[in-house]
Amino acid sequence: MPSSPPPKKLKRIVVLGSLNADLVTLTPRIPRAGETLTATSFTTGPGGKGANQAVACARSSRSRPTPNPSSNSESHHDEESGEQTSSSASKWKWKSKDAGEIEVIFLGAVGRDAHGTLLVNTLSSNAISTSSILLLPDTSTGTATILVESRSGENRILYVPGANGLVTPPLLSSPSWSRALWGTDKPDLLVLQLEVPLETVLATVRKAREEGVEVLLNPAPIPEAWGREEVRGLLGGLGHLVVNEGEAGGLVSAAGAGAGAGGAAPGEKRMGVGEGEGDTGSDDWLERVFSVLKGMGVRHVVVTLGERGAAYSLASVTAEGGRVREGSGQEGGEGRNGFERVKAGRVERVVDTTAAGDTFVGAYAVEVVRGLKGGGFDIGRAVERACRAAAKAVEREGAIKAIPWRDEWEEMGEE
Repeated sequence: MPSSPPPKKLKRIVVLGSLNADLVTLTPRIPRAGETLTATSFTTGPGGKGANQAVACARSSRSRPTPNPSSNSESHHDEESGEQTSSSASKWKWKSKDAGEIEVIFLGAVGRDAHGTLLVNTLSSNAISTSSILLLPDTSTGTATILVESRSGENRILYVPGANGLVTPPLLSSPSWSRALWGTDKPDLLVLQLEVPLETVLATVRKAREEGVEVLLNPAPIPEAWGREEVRGLLGGLGHLVVNEGEAGGLVSAAGAGAGAGGAAPGEKRMGVGEGEGDTGSDDWLERVFSVLKGMGVRHVVVTLGERGAAYSLASVTAEGGRVREGSGQEGGEGRNGFERVKAGRVERVVDTTAAGDTFVGAYAVEVVRGLKGGGFDIGRAVERACRAAAKAVEREGAIKAIPWRDEWEEMGEE
C-alpha cells in the first residue's frame, strides 16, 4: 500500500503588533465641556494595526470559508507564563487548496478582560495562531475610544495603549516568542508597525537582521519626535517598507532630508511639502522620497496614494545582490526615473477607508511570501493585487469586518 505523501511545509508570516478594542460612539455632535448628550449608537469591535494586518494576511491567502458547525472552540491561558492558547483550528471549513498555504502567527499582548477575549477569538476565527499572545495581569487591553460626528463625519480618538505598551524588548527572548521568531523554523516574513513601543520595534529589526529574517515595516503611526539615528536603525537593510504619503514625508524629514512633515534634526530647517520638493504624491516628490529611502538601505519601497493607487521603487535588489522582477510590463503601470505607479483598484462606491491601508499591507505581505515558492518576487504584481484588495475594503464599513477574502477581489477587473 503506497504511503501518504509528507505534509507540505507551510510558508509562515509572523505579525508582531498591537491589539486594540475600538469603542465607537456615533453622535450628532461632540458635547461641550460639562455637557451631556444622547448619542446615536455605540459599538465595540476588534482593532489595532497589528490585528488588522494579521487578518488581512490570513484573508488574502484564502478564499471565503464556510462555517463548520461541528467545531468546538475553547481557549485557555497558562497562569505562570500568561500565554493565551487556543484549541480552535477548525471553526471554518476551507476549500482543499486554501486549507493551509500560509500560516499566520500573531505576537502581542492583551489584558485579562473581555476586550482581550474578543481580540483573541477574532484572530483565532480567522485561522491565525494565537498561542503566543500574552495575557497580562494588572493591565487593560489597549483601547481606542472613537467619537464620530454623524453630521460631519469628523472623529476624535482617545488611545490607551494598555497591554500594547508592555510589549517590551525582553519579550523577544521569551520562550514562545523566541521560538516563533528565531527558532529552527523561522518566519518567511515578519510584519511590524509602530503601535507597540518604538524600542521594541528597533530591537526586533536589529535581531531579524542578524537572524536573516525578512521584514516588512509599516511605520504607522509616525512618532511625533524621533531622530535620524532611529530612522536609520529601522530602515538600514530593511526588505520591505510600505508607507502612505504622510508617513513617507515624516520618515524623509526625520532623516534630515526634507520632503514632508516630521521632525528635522536640531538646528536644521524642516522642509515641508511643496517647498522645492513638489506637491505630495507628484512625480518630483516621489522621486525625492524613493531616492532618500532607497539610499538608506531599503530594498523595496511602496508608497500608497489613496484613490490614486500606489507607487513602488524600481531597481530593487535582493539580499543576494540579484535583481527582482520589477513588473514594469504590468497593465496600468506608469514608469518614471526609478519608480512606477499602479492605478487604484476599481471601486463601486466608497463607504469607509478605515481598513484600506492595513488590507494593502496584508495582501502585499502574502505576495512577498508567495514569491518564495518559485519564479521570484514580482513587486509590480504584488502592488497591483494589494491595490485591488484595498479597493474592495473601502466598499465596506469598519476595520476588520471590512477586510475582504482573496476570492472577493482576486478576479476584479481593472479599469
